[in-house]
Amino acid sequence: MPTLLEQIRKGEARLVDAQRVCASCTLTANAEPIECINIDCPWLFNRKKAERKAEFLEGLEGIMEDLEILED
Repeated sequence: MPTLLEQIRKGEARLVDAQRVCASCTLTANAEPIECINIDCPWLFNRKKAERKAEFLEGLEGIMEDLEILED
């Protein structure tokens, strides 16, 4: 299912972009968890939304692989 794979890759790219911005703003190293609580920052919400979507899509991909609908 190419569309699902495209959605997963786009979601991952959005998450990486948001994490990069947040890490830069909070002076956090790339491998460290980002400690941001600035509720006025739209990037906080973008990053959290991207994290939830990436987790959902990865779970969906795993289910589809288990059902052999999607090949590795």
